[in-house]
Formats: sequence, structure tokens, C-alpha cells
Amino acid sequence: MVLAVLLMPMTFYQSTGRNVKNTFSNVSRDQVNITHLIHGNDSELGVKRCYSYCFFKLNFVGPPSDLNTCLVPVNDASYNRAGPVARCLQSTRKELIATIMRWVGGGGSHPICWLNGPAGSGKSAVSQTVAEWCAANNRLATSFFFFQGAGNQSNIARFIPTLAYQLSLSVPATKPLLQRVLQSELSIARQLLRHQFNKLMKEPILAVRKPILDILALRKPMAIVIDALDECKDKDSMAEFIMIIIDAFRDNHRLPF
Repeated sequence: MVLAVLLMPMTFYQSTGRNVKNTFSNVSRDQVNITHLIHGNDSELGVKRCYSYCFFKLNFVGPPSDLNTCLVPVNDASYNRAGPVARCLQSTRKELIATIMRWVGGGGSHPICWLNGPAGSGKSAVSQTVAEWCAANNRLATSFFFFQGAGNQSNIARFIPTLAYQLSLSVPATKPLLQRVLQSELSIARQLLRHQFNKLMKEPILAVRKPILDILALRKPMAIVIDALDECKDKDSMAEFIMIIIDAFRDNHRLPF
């Protein structure tokens, strides 16, 4: 099973100089480049500012349970949230969306796919359309749509717990693993982002990839869609989250991204 993540526009800052070129596939507006992300500077996101979307892949398996009370997910942040949403009109952006979906299904060599373009170019409409397509085809693992000034939708505090809760529904084999984490660390949602990501996302995903579950569970491509990270008020934490997922790909080659 393949899980992809979509990250949306935000500001990045040149950092430690680590090479991330082989981590990303780039989709720049409607001009698709599946083989490159960073053009020119190979340092760690060697750009001063990007308006971007990312996708990252995970291969994992598993069957959901209710962790709602402990994780307190932000239900208004999912793709099927109430109220008006931006989506691509029928028969528009067809080539771009088709390219992204081919990537989700395994058609790209990089673990992260990056769609970039200026503010107002329709990236959120693309992310909504991709999320709806994935959901309609049983390929959506989780989604989170940030929205500026909308309470918990603009706050990072419940971001990873929300992803973990939705993951427990779409990949139920992760549920007992998450329950054990919460039994031992009730305050994990208030701990460091890296620790949250490791315990609530990375480790459960790795655990359900054990051979016995690979044999018993049905594999299918899935996606995580995350929109508008720039609309989260915690800018430094968002930048940290980007580096966390990059490090996850590079530090642990068993990670099914």
C-alpha cells in the first residue's frame, strides 16, 4: 500500500546544508517535473521562499477504532469538512491531477512530490480535488486543511494527533499501537513535534509492515493530503515539521515512504 502526503504553501529557510534533492519530485504549477525538486542549489531546501505542495509516500498495510477522546482530532480540518471548499472545475487541470495520481500510485521515483506556484494559483483547489478523488477510490488515509484564523485549523497543536486519529481509521492495524502509546504517554500531544511524529505516525506505520501483516492485509495505494501549511500561525513549527519528514526518509530506509 502506498501512502502519499500533500503539503501546501509555506516559507522555507536555508538551513543545515544537507542534500535533499533525491527526496522530492517537483510539480511546478502545471509544468510537471517528476525528476527534480531543487533546481540549482542542492542544499536543504536551498530557497528563500516557496509556495508549495508536497506529497510523500509510505508503503504499509493494516486494518479502525475510536481514539477520538484521547487524540481530540480537528474534524473541521478534513477534506469533507462542512462549508464551501475550493476544488477544480470538471475537466480543468486534468493533466496536472492525472500526473499527481500516477505518482500516488507509484509512478514516481522520489518519496516526496512537490507542487509549487504563487499564492492564488489554485493549489488548494488541486489538493481538495486530489483528496476527493482519493476518498472516492478508497485511497485517502488522512487529510488536514489548515485555515488561517480558524481556531484549531490554524494551530499546530492538534495537527499530528489528527493525522494519527485518521490513520487509525484508514489503517486499523495502527489502532492498538496508538492506544499503547497513549496509555504510556497521555501528554504526547503536548510534547515535541518530532516525538509526536515518531510515536504517532512513523513507528506505528513501520510496525504494521511486519511480514505477517504484509501477508494478511490488503495492499492498496493511499494518500495523506495536507493543505495550506502557510496558514498555520506556528510558522517555525511548520518549518520544523518539514524537516522532520525529510529526516524520516533519510534516517530510516525501512520507512515506507
